[in-house]
Amino acid sequence: MRVELEFFPWLGEQLGGQDYRSRHLTWQVDASEGEAVGALFARLAAGDEAFRRLIFEPDTRQLGSQVVVVLNDRLLDLAGGLDARLRDGDQVAIVPALAGGAR
Repeated sequence: MRVELEFFPWLGEQLGGQDYRSRHLTWQVDASEGEAVGALFARLAAGDEAFRRLIFEPDTRQLGSQVVVVLNDRLLDLAGGLDARLRDGDQVAIVPALAGGAR
């Protein structure tokens, strides 16, 4: 089955996109039916050092502190977290976490 991962700037640039102005980078990845998001991320991290450094550390099962993950338009935490099961055609968006505000 296929799952789509979208990485928004600056993450897309760090993972091989043309540059941050391209708005995002999209990967089509193969996954097993019912595979957990955490298992997919662990496989991707094993083959891509930038993914491991920025997105997911498989040894500790921790998402990067600077990212927010959205599964089919729902925050990953509200969709079952890293144990959420994937289905064919699912979309996973990985966006930079935002912080800041007025003093």
